Amino acid sequence: MKNSNRIIGFLYGLFNIVFFLSVLIGVVGAISGIVFLIVGDDIGLRLPFYSTVELQYSFSFLWGEHMEGVREFIVRPESIISSNIWFRIAAVLNKLILIGFFIFSVKQLKDIFNTLKEENREKSYFCKENYIRIRKLAFLILTYSVYTFVISFGFSVFLIEDFKVAGNLLQLLPDGLILAGVYKSMILFVVAEVYKLGLDMKNDAELTI
Repeated sequence: MKNSNRIIGFLYGLFNIVFFLSVLIGVVGAISGIVFLIVGDDIGLRLPFYSTVELQYSFSFLWGEHMEGVREFIVRPESIISSNIWFRIAAVLNKLILIGFFIFSVKQLKDIFNTLKEENREKSYFCKENYIRIRKLAFLILTYSVYTFVISFGFSVFLIEDFKVAGNLLQLLPDGLILAGVYKSMILFVVAEVYKLGLDMKNDAELTI
């Protein structure tokens, strides 16, 4: 029991620090984005794009064997940059939205462990507030994944053309791995319902007593 108390206390403190830092980063990001828009510097849009390209390669093993040939490589642009004012506004808004997702997600975790810390004093770990927070966290992850995929799809398919790397014309595509968040959110929804089952059992036991 003492170990679980320490773990809950540690995680509560950790997510409080992470929440404070995420809010600080969000404020700095908002200010820097506005400054860049006013100054006129190009702003990069970071989205999970990818494409493939066939390139020559060569390498050697430690035992002396040498390999070379042509293979397909995955290309992932770090960011897309434009001086267009609407693109820059969209890039700043996208950055703020993603920071917002992160801040609200960390807040749910912070509040969950804060409640667990308080409930632990009464030897109770089940409450309706945490059930709601777990579901909110699942919705946030689901919304983030779908939002990022849709935005990436829109930019890569409809707004970007003639994308070339090393003279090769490529077609950018949204990275499907971002949809792994959908799977994670489904797991959290299941966890929320299991937690609710424990909450219902606790309430039934209290009514019986």
